[in-house]
Amino acid sequence: MAITEEALAQLMEGAGPVQVELGPGYAFILIAQLQLALRHPGNTGIPAGIAREVINGLRMQLPVAAQPLIDMGFDPQFDERYQPTDYTEWV
Repeated sequence: MAITEEALAQLMEGAGPVQVELGPGYAFILIAQLQLALRHPGNTGIPAGIAREVINGLRMQLPVAAQPLIDMGFDPQFDERYQPTDYTEWV
């Protein structure tokens, strides 16, 4: 079941902010996972924009030294390419 824009708007105007407390490492991992999700070509529209807002909000709370690394997560030139592994040697 897909969420409609109307349902999302109602959710966004809900009862107030949800507060989450994360350590810097957990925040960094959450950012990385959101960046990965944003790479999916079908992940567009309002939800993708919200994910980017979350990333930017977390980014600003992390040490300045981590910010360039986070920025690299949006740049495809820094992607690791999948290298298939030959597991037949284990059999």
